[in-house]
Amino acid sequence: MLSTQTFIYLGFYGIFFIYLRNFHPKLKSIWWALINLSFVIFCFSNIVVTQFENLHLEIITALITDTSFHIFFFVLFISYLLIWLDEKFRKDLGLAYIAPILFLVIAKTLPEFAIVGASYLSFRLLYLRYEIRHKGTPFPSPSQFIEFTCFPLTFPMGPISPLRDHLNNHEKDEVKSSTFNILTRFLSGCLKLFYLSFIPLMARYHLYPEGIHSIFGIEDILLYGFLYYLYVYINFSGAADAIIAISQLGRLRVAENFNNPLSASNIQDFWMKWHMSLTNIIRELVFSPLYLVLKRKAPKAKWTALFISSLLLFLAVGLWHGISIPFILLGIYHGIGVCFYFLYKDWASRKIKLARNKTYYKILAILITQAFVSFSFIFFEASTNDLKVLFYRIFLGIEL
Repeated sequence: MLSTQTFIYLGFYGIFFIYLRNFHPKLKSIWWALINLSFVIFCFSNIVVTQFENLHLEIITALITDTSFHIFFFVLFISYLLIWLDEKFRKDLGLAYIAPILFLVIAKTLPEFAIVGASYLSFRLLYLRYEIRHKGTPFPSPSQFIEFTCFPLTFPMGPISPLRDHLNNHEKDEVKSSTFNILTRFLSGCLKLFYLSFIPLMARYHLYPEGIHSIFGIEDILLYGFLYYLYVYINFSGAADAIIAISQLGRLRVAENFNNPLSASNIQDFWMKWHMSLTNIIRELVFSPLYLVLKRKAPKAKWTALFISSLLLFLAVGLWHGISIPFILLGIYHGIGVCFYFLYKDWASRKIKLARNKTYYKILAILITQAFVSFSFIFFEASTNDLKVLFYRIFLGIEL
């Protein structure tokens, strides 16, 4: 969760960004790189200003002593260098994927060396290499690379936009024609982010004052998880709406992140609507290449290839959230859920004819999907020991 101070800084950047993009559209990329990098350093480093007369000295001192930002700058440098080497020698040796993965591992296992937004930056760098190699996106200049990777609005919490969207501006007339809709989206995003999202959170605290320790049954897990799921969705989608709206006013394309996941009628549909920028990137980086390799090696083992690819896809999703037992279980839980859905979908298409257009079937499918998702949100808050206590208490009737 970002601090109020950080939101204020980002608000100032947003105003500054909209002004420059609309009234100084030909501002060189090198200036944007310096502006974005400066805001990222000021907003997300451990700089604490105590004497404004020595502001420059304090900033320099903080940067010299801030190990996390040393790692950050090294990752940016080495990632760009390796991508450049791959392009220069026309060989995809996979070296450019190493630095972002190591950065993600460090951020998840050694929080004292992490910076806010490390997870999003690592996947932005991973997809950048893939995008240049496989999608024909032009290789960025150093200033374009810094401008893109250090864009302050998406730096801390996404969406994880591709480079090609960052380089292709909206037309000015396109923005003018939809200014009212953009402003409405921005205001509704702020309303969700700063007010509406806390309603389910307060309800959960009221119903479960001791948090995880107040849970004594499956129904409690479902309600507890659903309230937290609702909070995360409203809060996260509100931030995404505000970020996308500001970016649109600055004629910059940012990927959509949500498409009403509460209406999802199966677990595959849910992941097509939830955190879409992350889902799309992991699917392209993990699922698609792995599935094609496995299917090529064993053409008759289609289901085996599909299941292994799905499980590894969601294991990557879980590890992206955190390297711990609960997040590994989160990935396995959703992976198994998707595999069962594939089996059910195949069986239903051959054995039974369901009236898929019927309202009652749609409602039932949505309720089952949302219950399945709600249950998984217990993994976001429970420690390994909490999960052990809940398992013994609910399934074995033993209080540890």
